[in-house]
Amino acid sequence: MQLSPHKLRHSFAISFLRNGANPFELQIALGHTTLEMTRRYTQALGFDDVYKRHVVASPVDRLMK
Repeated sequence: MQLSPHKLRHSFAISFLRNGANPFELQIALGHTTLEMTRRYTQALGFDDVYKRHVVASPVDRLMK
């Protein structure tokens, strides 16, 4: 696998989101002026990523505990 600035930036963005950052924080970190570019990184996330965040952040789940 050959590294490039694009691959490093993409890996950072996906890791940043998977570790709890939201798209608005990613937009600032990457220096995007609109969410359109940031949206491309969020589309790379899958159901498992969303489910893990849901387990942590769901207000309904917190009421049940």
